[in-house]
Amino acid sequence: MEEIREISVIISDDEVDARKSLRILLSNFSFINIVGEAKDLNETFELIAGHKPDIIFLDIQFQAQNAFDLIRRLQGVNADCTIVLVTAHKVFLHEAIKNAVFDYLLKPVDPHELGDTLERFAKIRAKKKEVREAEPYKNKIRFGTRSGAIFINPEEIVYCKAEGNYTRLVLNEHQSELVSFNIGHLEEMLRQPYLYRINRSYLINLNYLSRVDKNARLICFHKNHDVLTLKVNPKDLSLLRL
Repeated sequence: MEEIREISVIISDDEVDARKSLRILLSNFSFINIVGEAKDLNETFELIAGHKPDIIFLDIQFQAQNAFDLIRRLQGVNADCTIVLVTAHKVFLHEAIKNAVFDYLLKPVDPHELGDTLERFAKIRAKKKEVREAEPYKNKIRFGTRSGAIFINPEEIVYCKAEGNYTRLVLNEHQSELVSFNIGHLEEMLRQPYLYRINRSYLINLNYLSRVDKNARLICFHKNHDVLTLKVNPKDLSLLRL
């Protein structure tokens, strides 16, 4: 098994021996931290609220209630925890599936099956973490720079200006980035309908185009509270059919 970061768990079972047996099995996994044990569902709910564990190992049959009462209660408060049912009976499997529990272990718990459950949880958790970390880069493109790289959503570009074999990406009135692509390569790479090549030197974002002054030969862009202008020749204006 690959190295796994800590997994916090709660053991919930009304039988002392059952809690002890599972505690001993879990102690064989160095990454497991047992943050609490409960003998009834109310105590289990309080422990979950207080510790917010990664996994609850939950027996199904208690004296007055069963595990599905607790699961519905947790769903009602949108509790973010993983349920692993631990029971001596197979008859609850269908209801477990309906309630989307993570796993269903039969007593006596097989150490290998327990290990498989923990490893599968760890892999899913790691994948979710990768997705969360990648979210800020969603829809962004990597652009090489002289010092490394930047990640920019093309929609944020107001206009691009050719500077020899490089291109300057203007993002707002105060921010621009020089990237390691010539403007022709950049145009081919981006291929966005709102990016329009008005001449050999400029690629503009039509979404931010706010005004054209033929007399002053200016193109104006408005982005948030910024107003940016470009000085162009009449031929460039004609390409915009203005």
